[in-house]
Amino acid sequence: NFVCSNTGVCPGQLAKRIEGFARRTRMDIEGLGREVAIQLVDSGLVKSIPDLYRLTKKQLLALEKFADTKAQKLLDGIAASKDRGLARLLPALSILYLGEALAEVLAEEFPSADAIIAAKPEELAKVKGFGPERAKYIREYFDSEVGKKVIAGLRELGVKLTHDKKAAPAGGLPLAGKTV
Repeated sequence: NFVCSNTGVCPGQLAKRIEGFARRTRMDIEGLGREVAIQLVDSGLVKSIPDLYRLTKKQLLALEKFADTKAQKLLDGIAASKDRGLARLLPALSILYLGEALAEVLAEEFPSADAIIAAKPEELAKVKGFGPERAKYIREYFDSEVGKKVIAGLRELGVKLTHDKKAAPAGGLPLAGKTV
């Protein structure tokens, strides 16, 4: 079992991360599947996740199998993903042991990337379903050079780094005060 120690720049790893980033349950970028992810990385247009948000139609049209419609569809999908919010962005960043369900829980507790960045490991560990091990991986990502660059790039490019907390159900809980 081999592990790539340079995950930030390894082309195979990066293409997989870009594909995972675009997944429907994450940033939901239409037109960005495995083939396109590999093509964007191999062409040198995408060296990190924020590079997706810097792509231009002219760059895409220079790629093989990219006509005007396909290029525009991808750019529209990337633009739409900017507003998905923190709960969708966190699992899209490929942080070890942080999938969609737990990202939602984390975003409810820490509703901005800044709040997560400021959180101590023991605060993250208290989040339901987390614990010290998972908290350590989150801290490592946000403290790493790659993590800092990705977050700074996404912030600069207008990607939503906050979470809109779910409103409590109107009228309180339906079974509140009742014995079942």
